[in-house]
Amino acid sequence: MSRPRAPVTSGRHLSRRQLLIAGALLAAACNRSQTFGNEDDPLALQLVYWGYEPELLRWNLERFAAQYPGLRVEPEVADSDYFQTVSRYLIEGRPIDAVYVRETDLAAWAEAEWLEPLDDYAGMADYRAAMLPQAAAGTQYQGVTYGLPYYTECALWVYDEAILRSAGIPVPPATWAEVAAQAQEIKRQGLVDYPIRFTFRTHASTNIDWWSMVYARGGSFFDEMLNPVFHLPGSAAEETLGWLLDGIYGAEIIHADILGSSYEASLRNPTAFTIQPGYNFLFNQIDGSNEPGPRRVALFPGNDPTQSGTVMWTRLYAIPKASTQKEATWELLQYLGGHDAEDRYFTPLFWFVNRSLGSAYASLYEEPQVKTLAAARGLEDMSAYLQQRQVARTHEAREAPWFLEWEHFSQHEIQRALLRQVEPREALQRMADSFYELRVEWSAVTDNGG
Repeated sequence: MSRPRAPVTSGRHLSRRQLLIAGALLAAACNRSQTFGNEDDPLALQLVYWGYEPELLRWNLERFAAQYPGLRVEPEVADSDYFQTVSRYLIEGRPIDAVYVRETDLAAWAEAEWLEPLDDYAGMADYRAAMLPQAAAGTQYQGVTYGLPYYTECALWVYDEAILRSAGIPVPPATWAEVAAQAQEIKRQGLVDYPIRFTFRTHASTNIDWWSMVYARGGSFFDEMLNPVFHLPGSAAEETLGWLLDGIYGAEIIHADILGSSYEASLRNPTAFTIQPGYNFLFNQIDGSNEPGPRRVALFPGNDPTQSGTVMWTRLYAIPKASTQKEATWELLQYLGGHDAEDRYFTPLFWFVNRSLGSAYASLYEEPQVKTLAAARGLEDMSAYLQQRQVARTHEAREAPWFLEWEHFSQHEIQRALLRQVEPREALQRMADSFYELRVEWSAVTDNGG
C-alpha cells in the first residue's frame, strides 16, 4: 500500500524532511484484523473526547476503520466542561463505548463504578509492563487498571541558551538559589527585565508549575496515610511560595503576570527560565523556518544539586461500563493506546510526530526517527528530557475521589497567596483544611453506599 504522509491540519507546519520521516513512521498496512460487523454494515462505536485536534483524530479513526472494516468510530466532542459533561453522560448510563479520561478524574469515575476494569482483557498485562511505572500508575485506581494511555508527559525546566551565553553564564542553574542569582545577573546586565516567567492560571486539571516546583525541592504534599503535610512549617510548599513572592515583589526577577500568563507567552517573549509541558516545548520549538530556537531543557533545580523532581501526568482511554460493545471497543482502545493491528505503537507515534505528545512507552524514544524529530524540535540531546521523565512523580492523592475538587480550591488559594491577599501559611492551612473536609464528606457518601 502507499504510505500516507502525516496529516498536518492546524498550528505550525512540519518541514518536508519531517513529513518524509513521518511518512516512514506512519506507513498504513492492513495485514490483520478481527471481525466485528461487516464492511457493508459496520458496527458503530461511540467515542467521547475533549475536542483536541479533531481533524487529526478523524484521520486516525479512518485508518482504524481501514484496519477493522467491520468497525467505525463516531467521535463526539464534550469540551465545554469535560468532567461535568461526561460525568452526566455516565450517570445517565448513555451507551458510550470509549472516553478520554484525565488521571485526576479517574478516581471519581472508578469509585462510582462507571468504568470497566481492564486487567483481565487480553494483552493488558503486557501493555502495563511496557509503560513507565508512573504512566502505569496513572491508568490505575486502587490497583485496578481502567485504561490505556493517550499520552504521558511531565513538566520541564527550560532555559534560553542564548541569554545565558550573553550574560556569561556557562551552565544552567542546579539549585533555586542559583536560579535567583543567574536571573539577577541577567537583569543587572539589562538583557531581560523579568528573566523568569511562570503561569499560575486556573487549569482544568492541575497547575503543573506549582506541583513541579514543590517536587523539585524534594517535597511531598501528603504522608503515607494521605494526611496533608504541605502546610507544616518549613515545608517545601511554604519554601516555594516564599521564593516566588521574593522573586516577584523583592528582586523583581519573576514576571508579575503569573495569573494571566500562558506557556506560549513564556516562549514568545524573552525569557531566561520557564516551566513547560514537554509537548508544548517541543512543538513550539518549530518556528517559521522550521529551526529549533535557543531554548534548551535542563534538569529541574532543587534545594541542592542532587534534587530534580517534577510532576508527570497521564491521559487515557477508558471503556464505560454502559458500553454494549466492550470486546470491539477493546480493539479500538488498543489501536489508540497500544498496538494497532500490525502490533505497532502507531497512535502513540502518530501523536508524537504531529503534536509532540509524550508517550507512556519508553521504547518509543529508542526509535531513530523519533530522535531525529526530537532533535529538530530542540532536543538534540534527549538525555535531560528522558532523565527528567524517569525521576518525575505522579500527583499525590490523585486516588482520592475528591482530588479534582480539592485541586481547584487549591489553585485559587495559591493565586491569593501570590497576589499577597493572604499569607502563604494561611493559604496552605486552608488547603489542608479543605482536604480533610472533603474526605469527611466523601466518607459519609461512600459509607452509606450512596
